[in-house]
Amino acid sequence: MKHGKIIDNFNCYIATILNSEAAGNAAVGDKVTITLSSGNEITTDVKYVAGQDDGKVLIVLDLKTLTEELIQYRKISFNITWWSFSGLKVPNTSILEDENGLKYVIRKKSGEDQKVIVKLLKKNDKYSVISTYSNEELEALGIDAKDYKKISQYDNILMYPERK
Repeated sequence: MKHGKIIDNFNCYIATILNSEAAGNAAVGDKVTITLSSGNEITTDVKYVAGQDDGKVLIVLDLKTLTEELIQYRKISFNITWWSFSGLKVPNTSILEDENGLKYVIRKKSGEDQKVIVKLLKKNDKYSVISTYSNEELEALGIDAKDYKKISQYDNILMYPERK
């Protein structure tokens, strides 16, 4: 990968050529997190995106903070975090969809199977990040919050549940 940086007064622009699916889907105005080799994280905006002839993507990022750290070194290294969600990571094979379009998992508790409705935050080829609904979200969906079973970290869920 090739990178370059331009420092203009209090702004720093980093140009990099990437070869990832996330970079190919990037758009001007997207927010990404840059993690420098020192461990400092900066949230920045994508200022420019251009496809290259070889399928790679040129992306220019606009950094408004930590410019002092960036001008100290001739070369810098960094990682880009395209998205970040906090929740439970489960295999996609564990997630089912009911007739209303709500996602759910089957939890095994005390030898009994329980249907637990979950919120799908992010999904890739193998795994999904899920979370529970808030009481306000449940009410908007027409679900009684008192009867709602929440999923937690150490619950046992079925990998390949059967639809009921």
